[in-house]
Amino acid sequence: VTAGVAGSASGSVASSVAGSYGAITINADGSYSYIVDNNNAAVQALRNSGDTLDDVFTYTMTDAAGATSTTQITITIQGQNDTPTAVVDTATAVEAGGSGNGTAGVDPTGNVLDNDTDVDSSGNGETKNVTGVAAGVAGSASGSVASSVTGSFGAITINSDGSYSYVVDNNNASVQALRNSGQSLDDVFTYTMTDAGGATSTTQITVTIQGQNDAPTAVADNAVAVESGGLQQ
Repeated sequence: VTAGVAGSASGSVASSVAGSYGAITINADGSYSYIVDNNNAAVQALRNSGDTLDDVFTYTMTDAAGATSTTQITITIQGQNDTPTAVVDTATAVEAGGSGNGTAGVDPTGNVLDNDTDVDSSGNGETKNVTGVAAGVAGSASGSVASSVTGSFGAITINSDGSYSYVVDNNNASVQALRNSGQSLDDVFTYTMTDAGGATSTTQITVTIQGQNDAPTAVADNAVAVESGGLQQ
């Protein structure tokens, strides 16, 4: 038995022979077993049963008189959808500062799908889309894609392609109480991503809001004094 296409094969009977995408064992009586290498990147890239790879092995048979004949066995590996992996995202925002929030803060943007993975190949038609968004930590999320979702200290909009924008609520008392960049608040949102085969994965994006110094406000004061009265000596 040998891997690939050959004119003849000798040895390796009843032994594991590694091919391109797995290994075969062919016994003297012709029985065989094949094990797919599920750690092989090309195998993992297969998305469904319509995506295939062929692993070819050559074997030689011999009759009682010593006559031989050689041919091949081809193992066709069909794909199966693999679950995508949504990876935790982080972003940094800065509250508005100065006088009356006159000093602009930072409202972050980005894409939550950029660091998410799927071993199935995009070349085989794999896709990743956000299919749900929710405030806080949840086991899964549905709906609210491309819509503003209000959190504890601001609001986020996550589109189906993963692009997002977050807007700090600069009227929130907790946000305004932050004095500098060393003081912060976390706003957490959950999103669910779905691949072309309908498999899902859920994780969170945490937006860390850093403080910025706000100008104090001096307010005009008024006081009333009363002159002394009564009989003067």
